[in-house]
This record gives sequence, C-alpha cells and structure tokens, in this order.
Amino acid sequence: MPNIYYFVLALVQGITEFVPVSSSGHLVLLQRIMNIEQPMLGFDILLHLATALAVVIFTRREWAGMHRDALRAIVDLRRKIPFAQVWEKYPQLRLLGYIGLAFVPAAVLGVLVHDTIERLFASLAAAGGGFLVTGVILLATRRRQASNIERPMRPGDALTIGLAQAVAMLPGVSRSGSTIAAGIFRGLERTTAARFSFLLSVPTIAAAGVFQLKNGWQMPDCGAGVLLGAFAVAGVSGYAALAVVFRLVARARFHYFGYYCICLGIITLLLAAR
Repeated sequence: MPNIYYFVLALVQGITEFVPVSSSGHLVLLQRIMNIEQPMLGFDILLHLATALAVVIFTRREWAGMHRDALRAIVDLRRKIPFAQVWEKYPQLRLLGYIGLAFVPAAVLGVLVHDTIERLFASLAAAGGGFLVTGVILLATRRRQASNIERPMRPGDALTIGLAQAVAMLPGVSRSGSTIAAGIFRGLERTTAARFSFLLSVPTIAAAGVFQLKNGWQMPDCGAGVLLGAFAVAGVSGYAALAVVFRLVARARFHYFGYYCICLGIITLLLAAR
C-alpha cells in the first residue's frame, strides 16, 4: 500500500472518530472506493491510541479532577468514612463511576458478539444502513434539544449513554453521535453530554485496542517515519475534530451532521447494490 494511503487513513480516523459521522463506516467506504486494503492490526491500534491521546489532552481538567478526587476518596475510606458520604462528597469521583457504568454495556456486547460485528464490517450495505440510522438519530436531536440548565448526571443517564455506545459498535453508527444524542434525549445540558461522550471514549478506545491484541501485533513495513507521521496526523486531526464538535454542540447545531449521514447512507447503499 502506498505511504500516502496511511496518512489518508490516519486523517479519516482522526476526524471521524469524534465528528458524529462514524469512523468505522467511513473506513469501510474508503477502502471500497479507493481500493485500500485493510491496514494491519498494529497500525489500526496505533491510530486509535493517537485519538485516545487527543481526548485525554482535550479533557485533561476532568481527568486531573477525577484522579484527585479518587486519591482523596481512598484516604477518606481508610479513615473509615462511610462510602455513601465519600460518594456524595466528591463530584469527580461520581463522574469516574458513571464512566465505568457507561462502559459496561459495550464491553459486554463486544465480548459476546465480537465475531458477528466483525463480519458486518465487510458489508458495504451494513455501513450504509448504519449511516442512515446515525442521520435519523442526529436529526431527532433538533426536536429534543437538551436543557440549558446544568444538572448533575445520574446513573440512568450513564446507563442510557452506555447502551447507545453499545449500539454504535455496528458499522456506520457513530459512537460520538449516538452517545451525545443519548445525553441530549435524557435532558442533559448539551456540553455536559458532549464532554461525557468524549471522556467515555478513552476507556472504550483503550479496551478495544487491548482486545484486538489477541489477534497479534503486526505493523506494516512502511518505516518508522510514516508511522510517526500517521500517529501525529490522527492525533492532531482528532483534537481539532473534538474542538469543532464541542462548539457545534454548544451552539445547538449538532443535528447538521444528520443531513450528511443521510446523504452518505443513500450513496453507500447505491454502491452496495451495484
């Protein structure tokens, strides 16, 4: 595969991982249109690590707060302070707990039906249908705009967002689109829904990479310079995508991506029917 294709894949991965248009669906479509072969597993994991790093940097304040509150909670628990009091005392600890709760549905589903989902990634029609589903979800948020009043997250919010992420394992269904929309439908403030979606992506991306390691670690023979360059492209484009999506969500323009997904879904289904 020509070296330029590695940079194309890195750019597409970085942008579409967080822009609610489905990175998996775009990669399936890109590989079919440009006749790009499936990249080796190690390269795919490398790109996901780059996008995970972009999220950590973008949400560094939240991660620092969760780390701080977790350490303080451990100290309090060692002092025999009841867990219920510790839980109420530290809001960032609760956020960390909600991330863990939201992570569970996708983790369980990924283990149970991983092979079935992998087979769907070979289907252009499946990707096209996923694009349409994503488009409908995004457009629906226009009618159900989130509250502008900040309120604390609840366990039901986290579980609903986690279930949405599990559905987004299907090709063409956007993870960021589904999870942010789920938060909006639950009545969360728009930026709260977006930030929680971004935070949730970190353990999700990391766990997916670790799970894929069971199939081995193979890197393409394209040289260290190309690999480092692709890592940088995926990371920088991913960070830029995070900033753009967050701004559009804050301005209640999140649903605009739905029109793109609907059009792309129709085109993809037409290509699949050829």
